[in-house]
Amino acid sequence: MDWILFLYPEARNLGIYANRPVRGGQARSVHATGRALDIGADLPLLKKLIGDIYTARDLFQVEEIHDYIGAWIPTEGYGAGYRCDRDRGGLLAGWKVYDRPTIGRGGSWTHIELAPTFSDDPELVDQTFTAILEAVAHQASTKKKKTKTGQS
Repeated sequence: MDWILFLYPEARNLGIYANRPVRGGQARSVHATGRALDIGADLPLLKKLIGDIYTARDLFQVEEIHDYIGAWIPTEGYGAGYRCDRDRGGLLAGWKVYDRPTIGRGGSWTHIELAPTFSDDPELVDQTFTAILEAVAHQASTKKKKTKTGQS
């Protein structure tokens, strides 16, 4: 979560670990494993954050993304969800738009679940985010050089 908040400083940490059952059920929540995170943000930032996470889903080993308010995929009020086991490649691969209450109440936040092989390996997490930060720094440097030389 620290890396997410570093990259998106306007976002809010709404929770990671919570030893509890899933809402309305008996099974343990993925939050009880420490592999789920809830992030709040205004609509434009939430759209960007969900899009960035989805684009890098393989890198982060994302298992699920819940878009409760339809920030990234416009919905009729019941949100949308990504699951890696539905991802067959292609446009919007792995996403389902819901037409009834399925993933919980709407709100300006997202829920992300990571695979244990990623979330349980602090070194891999650090390597992944370091690579992202280096790429962002390189893009900023390239953009700055083009601006100085008058290129667009």
